[in-house]
Amino acid sequence: MKIPVKVILACWLWYVIMPFHMLYSFAMWKDIMFGGFVAIFVVSVFKIYKKVDNSVRSDQVFLVIGSVGTYLFRSNGWFVYLLSLLFFVFLFGEDPNRKKMKFLLLAVTILTFILKYPVLEYFNVSQPDAIEYLSVPAQQIARVVRDCDDIREEHRELLNNIVDVERIPETYVWNISDPIKYLVRERGNQGYLVEHKSEFFCYRLKWECHIWINIWKPGST
Repeated sequence: MKIPVKVILACWLWYVIMPFHMLYSFAMWKDIMFGGFVAIFVVSVFKIYKKVDNSVRSDQVFLVIGSVGTYLFRSNGWFVYLLSLLFFVFLFGEDPNRKKMKFLLLAVTILTFILKYPVLEYFNVSQPDAIEYLSVPAQQIARVVRDCDDIREEHRELLNNIVDVERIPETYVWNISDPIKYLVRERGNQGYLVEHKSEFFCYRLKWECHIWINIWKPGST
């Protein structure tokens, strides 16, 4: 791509010096494997889209590898992958070479779906619970509960079906969602969350709008 050597060296030093990259080089967490697959996925998409080195065939192979890993190595990885797929439908347009990308990504979607559900079900491998998939919005709602005093009683009752609302302020930790996930699991009523997901979605959407309106008010901090 004819990037200056100084820029390449700076990027290289970033990976060498930063402590979390050192940790990633030997830790065995699945999140690190997921991060590696996402990196492969992003780089291969970028190279194909920008036609870097004209190595389309090898990039397509790496795209499949990165896609499968992104889809399977995190319980919510398929959200990322499916949203990317929808975006790529418009990004790649009608270019013949790029158009193949859409069919390739669709084929990977079908393959990974078969691996994730029928195959795992056949081998009696259980799927993650609902709160694992929804840990990010649950964390966001917990932040609202902790910081806002004007939560409606109907919303409080809705949340109380799946979590002890009174314990959220003391349980919430800003940089990790695990404590809130464990709190939801203690209540043991995630079936209610699945059955009333539209209500929880509308609740979160209302508070999202409420927060942004307050942020953009004149004189707000």
